[in-house]
This record gives sequence, structure tokens and C-alpha cells, in this order.
Amino acid sequence: MNAFRPSLLFLALAMAAVLTPAPGSARAEEIVVIVAADSAVSQLSRSQVTNLFLGRYKQLPGDGRAHPSDLAELKDNFYRRLVNKTPGEISAYWARLVYSGQTVPPDQIDSIETMIDQIRRTEGAIGYIPRSRLVEGIKPVYQLED
Repeated sequence: MNAFRPSLLFLALAMAAVLTPAPGSARAEEIVVIVAADSAVSQLSRSQVTNLFLGRYKQLPGDGRAHPSDLAELKDNFYRRLVNKTPGEISAYWARLVYSGQTVPPDQIDSIETMIDQIRRTEGAIGYIPRSRLVEGIKPVYQLED
């Protein structure tokens, strides 16, 4: 009977490791697409968000020129959930568009605080953050689903 205890302990630890989401994983945090609180945009569809962040749309609906920004710490997760593409596929996509002169990729933002500040002060800015980091001066217009 004692011979089974180490095996059961090992099995329990292995199961816990497999079932626990990694920090920053898709299931660990909801991601919301945000704009400034005073933006005319109140809600976006998945298709609109996709087209804005992939450079296909240059305008926010009813709110002028769009200025999308990617958040470095959530970028891979964001695109995987939005368009089911790997970081390599997204990089290749943008390389083709930039090389052909069609458009430029979203600005790259290094921190949530900088993203929030940019959204608040830049007309037409759109970005994404964890839902738990919503603050005054910004509003969610789309929530990514798993």
C-alpha cells in the first residue's frame, strides 16, 4: 500500500501542473478592446476589430482616423484569440503589407499604463488591455472570447 503513495502524489502533482493555466494565458485574463471614454464608438464587432488591427480599416466607425496599438505583453494572445494566428504568421502578414507599401502595423506599446495614457490622449486611438485594468477615461468596445 505504501508503494502507491509516491505514485499517487506524482500523479496529483502532474495533473495540477497540466490543469493550471500559465500566467498571462488566454484563460487567465479577459482581454478588452478599448477607446477613449469620449469616443463616439460605443461597440465594435469582431469583424470590425479584426479589420482595424490588421490594417484593412483606417477609420473608426463615426469617429475619424483609427490609430491602433498593440500591447507587447498581450499581443500574441490577442491575435491568437482574434484571428487564430501565431506570432510568426502575424509578423509575415505585416511584412508583406509593409513591403508592398499598403499600410503600417499598429504602434507597439510596452506597458498597460502607457497604453491607457495613449488611448486617453490620442484621438482615434484603439488598443487592448486586460479587463481587470479598466479605469476612468477609457471604455471597452469589444471583449475577446476564448
